[in-house]
Amino acid sequence: MPLSPCRGLPASNEPTMANYTSHIWTPERRKNHLEAVRKSSQDPRARANLSAALKAKWASGTRKPSPPEAYLKASETMKAAYREGRVKKRDPEEIRRSASIGGRTVTEKKREAGRRTGRLKLGVPNPPGPSAKGEENMWAKYWAFKSPRGIVLKGKNLNELIRRNPQLFLPEDTAWKKSCCRASRGLSMLCQQKPNGPTSWKGWIALPWLVADSIKQAVRDTPRPS
Repeated sequence: MPLSPCRGLPASNEPTMANYTSHIWTPERRKNHLEAVRKSSQDPRARANLSAALKAKWASGTRKPSPPEAYLKASETMKAAYREGRVKKRDPEEIRRSASIGGRTVTEKKREAGRRTGRLKLGVPNPPGPSAKGEENMWAKYWAFKSPRGIVLKGKNLNELIRRNPQLFLPEDTAWKKSCCRASRGLSMLCQQKPNGPTSWKGWIALPWLVADSIKQAVRDTPRPS
């Protein structure tokens, strides 16, 4: 039995699932298509071939420009649709709100479900993960610093260290904005591996050797499977 070019299935006049799925624009297929279009648009030969093909269509008469009255007719049709109420102009605030939620339609039923879920989460600590506070945060790292007074501050999760020791910083440096403050930004810059990076922040210095010792100790304390 001959095979069809669509995924090697038997050729048949009956429509198969492969005939439909082969035309679905998946994100990966769309990405590959856009990449191919971008590359072809930069290729002089591809642009020359496209130009020649379009000129041939115009010359053969298969591709003709729309007459001027076609645009006037389309304009009158749209104006009539607006007058009759078949097409409504969207409110700018509604467009902005729709864009902010990714184009999804949020009904009152969905809003109430979201409020109900939020009420159930009140007072419940977040599970370990990206949004968890403390050392349980999955992105938490080891930090070690020395204050201007010689106090060594070390531990896991920089934000949690600052929350537990606000007396070591100025009040304006611990004013939190979302998930960061001046102290967290200043101390984190000391650990950036840049040749011209800062070596101190308001008298604070980083102690990278203590960080390495803490990581080694944590590895030693981790129980190994028997």
